Amino acid sequence: MTHPTFLHSLESNQNLFDDMFNNLLSGLIVADSNYECVYINATAEQILSVSQHHLLHKNVIDILTPANYEKLLTQASEQSHTDNDPITHKKTKAQVKLALQNQFEHTKKMYQAFIHHDCTILGLSTQGIGAPLLVDYGVSPLETEAGFFYLIEIWAKDRESRIQQEQYQNHQHLITRQMIRSMAHEVKNPLAGILGASQLLEKNFNQIMKSDGIVSYINDTKAQKVANYLSIIMDETRRLNNLVTQLLGAPNLPNWQVINVHEPLQHVLTLAEIQNPNISLVRDFDLSLPEITADKDQLVQVFMNIVNNAIQALNENDIVSPSITVKTRIQHQQTIADIRHKSVLRVDFIDNGLGIDSELLPQIFYPLVTGRANGTGLGLALAHDIIQRHQGQISVTSQPGETLFTIFLPWQIRQITK
Repeated sequence: MTHPTFLHSLESNQNLFDDMFNNLLSGLIVADSNYECVYINATAEQILSVSQHHLLHKNVIDILTPANYEKLLTQASEQSHTDNDPITHKKTKAQVKLALQNQFEHTKKMYQAFIHHDCTILGLSTQGIGAPLLVDYGVSPLETEAGFFYLIEIWAKDRESRIQQEQYQNHQHLITRQMIRSMAHEVKNPLAGILGASQLLEKNFNQIMKSDGIVSYINDTKAQKVANYLSIIMDETRRLNNLVTQLLGAPNLPNWQVINVHEPLQHVLTLAEIQNPNISLVRDFDLSLPEITADKDQLVQVFMNIVNNAIQALNENDIVSPSITVKTRIQHQQTIADIRHKSVLRVDFIDNGLGIDSELLPQIFYPLVTGRANGTGLGLALAHDIIQRHQGQISVTSQPGETLFTIFLPWQIRQITK
């Protein structure tokens, strides 16, 4: 039963109608009896990675054409119960489309919905056929005064799998982080004792060397060696103490302010250009982006860690024409953790290096995980912590010739993160 006020609002307010369907968690396509798309919501745009303008008036059969067509042919054959049905003949692309069309017609004739699970569809792109997409989709009939329509709901399995994987990795990251922090706390106190004792020895070194019990055993050369050893002990203790401090994480809470994300990006890229003139640093910025609420200094730290990692990988492997591209965009209908955002900021860092080892990739944001002999494995772990503190998301994909770090950040913070 529909509330009269709500029904009147729907009838009189097209914007309310659009808002309702654009806020659905599933993609929605409405097609007429000729399979022509007459409506596409924002989630369907995101899933198919094509604009509504490009999808309107396209044939929904083309959009849903499966790449794994054998499964569809079997299902359609069982539904038709006809041995002589043309869909049982040679499995051509035309017959695949015919099989899907027959299912649509069966839905219209019997007024009965159907669902396909784990279907890899080809979708569409501005150049024609799109990239394969793993989805579930359902088709329901709708008879109205304006005519007959098909309602197609689409659920992106790739995104669901990615969200589940991210949640698992975040949980593992938290456990690892807590364990390492506990160990770091235990190490920090003995280090403070060693450093304090070493500093005390250094301060009183000359007096100790002149004492009757020692002077007879140590000449000036040996005394200088002892002083050098003492200096090494203090330097290494300080280095270990700095490492432990990084493991414990930055103690400062974010200094929230409204900023233009291109300011910290420009700062990092300008420094990188000065220090690495051999690497091409490409800025692909959308200068119309809204401002965000963030800690500018902490974002500088995140961006610098990612860019420095890319630079080191490019320099160590002698890449021909090394380049790093930094891209900023608006990402619509993005889910971060368990929150669905209408739009968020997206920042991509793309380098043309050899890529990250596939075995290392799932743990790349864990503390002490590194692919370099002289790396500490703390930079990306700290970046992960800072982005989470900003209620955002960081991910990486890598293959030979391209590594992509992607950061999603909400425009505003829901609540102050402690």
